Amino acid sequence: MTNVTTSIDNSNHCPHINDIIFNKTIRNMPLAKRIKYYGYLCQRNHHMICFMDEVHLCFCDKYRDPDCLVFQRETTECKTNYCQNNGQCVQNEFNGIWDFSCACNECIYGSLCHLTASQYIFSFDMIIGQDILANQLLTSQPLIIQIVLSILILMFIIGILSNGVSFIVFKQKQIQKTGCGIYLLYLPIIGQLGLLFLIGRFSYLLKTQISYVNNRSIAQWSCVILEYFINICPMLFYWLITCVAIERCINVIKGVSFNKSKSVWWAKRIVLILTIIILISSSYEPFLRQIIDDPRLINRHTWCVIVFPSRWIEYYRLTVNLINLIIPGMINFIVTLFLLHRTTKMKQVVARSQHEKGYWACLKRQLPLYGSPILLIIFSLMRLIFSFTLVCVTDQWQKYVFLTAYLISFCPLMMTFPIFVLPAEIYKAEFRSLVQQTKKLFKFRQN
Repeated sequence: MTNVTTSIDNSNHCPHINDIIFNKTIRNMPLAKRIKYYGYLCQRNHHMICFMDEVHLCFCDKYRDPDCLVFQRETTECKTNYCQNNGQCVQNEFNGIWDFSCACNECIYGSLCHLTASQYIFSFDMIIGQDILANQLLTSQPLIIQIVLSILILMFIIGILSNGVSFIVFKQKQIQKTGCGIYLLYLPIIGQLGLLFLIGRFSYLLKTQISYVNNRSIAQWSCVILEYFINICPMLFYWLITCVAIERCINVIKGVSFNKSKSVWWAKRIVLILTIIILISSSYEPFLRQIIDDPRLINRHTWCVIVFPSRWIEYYRLTVNLINLIIPGMINFIVTLFLLHRTTKMKQVVARSQHEKGYWACLKRQLPLYGSPILLIIFSLMRLIFSFTLVCVTDQWQKYVFLTAYLISFCPLMMTFPIFVLPAEIYKAEFRSLVQQTKKLFKFRQN
């Protein structure tokens, strides 16, 4: 029997015989005698579909005759708790066949309660891991899996082009004369590494769910390394963007007294300090990652899950994630507002006509120049909103929204060229110069 569809409705409820047999004498009869009266229950209750006793589950057929089968309902707690995230493990053995099931708490999913969206633990496993078909070729996988893989490959290719060109531009000596140039030089490197670990993490999920896992140690180390760096790279990326915003703010405040060589000195050390702080603050992550598999399955398909040994580590991780999620976005927002206001005031001073000196008129002319910071703020807000609103996925549409938000959160990692190179005249001029040099070199080699 396949493709059975039903819905939860009171009319489909199967009552216990004690609730529908009102004759106390019949109710107290031994099961062997009491079962003879079950035919009357179906005939008298025309709308009743089923009922149960201590042994049987009975269905009323179209002739209103009872069709009873033995239904084992006695369960006991598992001797070994196979369920994750405080799930309750209940085992059952019937006709010599052992089985168990996990009763999961709210916002926790999976046959072993191993997938969760709480504590801001976002991953492909939780969103689409259960959609992957075991032992099936990639071409036979659901459309959503193929689409996600195609999007990730496209993001990686765009990232190579965008981050590669940005790295070449920011590596020029003229750009390296300020602290901003130092921060911007590391951005495309971190961004491309983040995209590499992202596609690596999805490939790991596909590999472990489609094929059997023969070497658990390789699976364990892959789980630890990929999860660690897929968290580290976006954190460092957004903090470097924040450093760029702060330095630009200091530059505007100090004006001609801004010391470029000193800003370079500080930038090199801040990049190192930031990297060390983020690595150390997230050093607990590898110890929380474990691989598990379903003991009921002969062929092992492992899952990379997070396990908290104590409550304080869970709260510490939540605090670190929220700090890295909220603080950079807030700083970027405040700095962007300040720079917009400051540059608008400066434009008012040099404006020629009275109409051009209006604050809102000057502000409108300045807004296009701050399109990139505003775009980054929008990305940060989206990450923040989805992190707090999509904690529990109960409907199918929520899963797709969650997946879209998760992929969008990695988009800035591949957009260093349109966000930082194109809007700034100094970087755009350097890019044009490189293009001209490349053309001349190409023509020279042809001749």
